Amino acid sequence: MGSLVVVAAAAGAVLTTNVAVAAEPATAVAVSARSLDHQKPLLELATADSKGSFYTLDPAEADRAQREHGFTPKYDSTGITMFDEQVDGSIPVYRLRQKDAFQTYLLSVSEDEIDGLGDRFVNEGVVGYVWSGERDGAMALVRYSKDSDWRVAREGRLDLKLAGFTADGVMGYVPEG
Repeated sequence: MGSLVVVAAAAGAVLTTNVAVAAEPATAVAVSARSLDHQKPLLELATADSKGSFYTLDPAEADRAQREHGFTPKYDSTGITMFDEQVDGSIPVYRLRQKDAFQTYLLSVSEDEIDGLGDRFVNEGVVGYVWSGERDGAMALVRYSKDSDWRVAREGRLDLKLAGFTADGVMGYVPEG
């Protein structure tokens, strides 16, 4: 019989005699821990005219938007996080600003959509990263729209539907919060 190995996992310690089996959960936990290290709250602000939403993971950028452009904090995204760098299984989320409109923004994960909007929107770059597929402990992040107002929220936001927003689709998946 081989030596006993203690495997530490989120569910607790497990004793096993199989070293190969013991290594797998430790690797999975390490990947999850790395992802969690890069998890940041999604900060949502209303534009100065209150007709749009601005998103960032950077508190300094949120402060500048308030100070220099008159944006105000919103709390609809409380509990939603994104990753501040690429993690296993993630895709970038881009922020686009409409060229001919006052403070109109949208988030997109689709390079085809971004390319198609290039004549109307300026790509301001990556805001953060989301997982591209479903996984345990994750929730869907959905983009909603109404006229020229785009919102990012949890799936199934009844208040947005009642306010006339339609779901554009799932952008990706983020840790449940």
